[in-house]
Amino acid sequence: MVTDEVELETLHLQGYDLQGIEGYMIPCADLQCDTGSAVRIYRVYDDVTDNYYLTQIVPTPGLSYQIIGAAFMNFDNDGDGLTIGMEFLLGTADNNPDSDGDGIADGIEYPAAGVPFSDPMVSDIIFEDGFE
Repeated sequence: MVTDEVELETLHLQGYDLQGIEGYMIPCADLQCDTGSAVRIYRVYDDVTDNYYLTQIVPTPGLSYQIIGAAFMNFDNDGDGLTIGMEFLLGTADNNPDSDGDGIADGIEYPAAGVPFSDPMVSDIIFEDGFE
């Protein structure tokens, strides 16, 4: 896992291949980074196997590691149809299914796939009369 293009290119030059992208990550490089409901992701070097691995568990003393960011768990805390990471990106609350209080769940107003019905941060309905 990488958090920016420079780091990705550096790892490519070292012979690593991109295996895929999953979830949402906030770039941060120290223990003070504000992660909210995200968990820190550590890249740890195992000198016994000469490999790197990713973990959200604080590495044991003596291991070489780097904090590469913070990632959101793939959960929907409030049952509105949006994962914690999506709620972070939209600015909605991951503990309130109706962030703007208009009676429509955030996941209905802004579905994970498809055309948004409304803005989950503003009490309005964009396409109240369809697409007319």
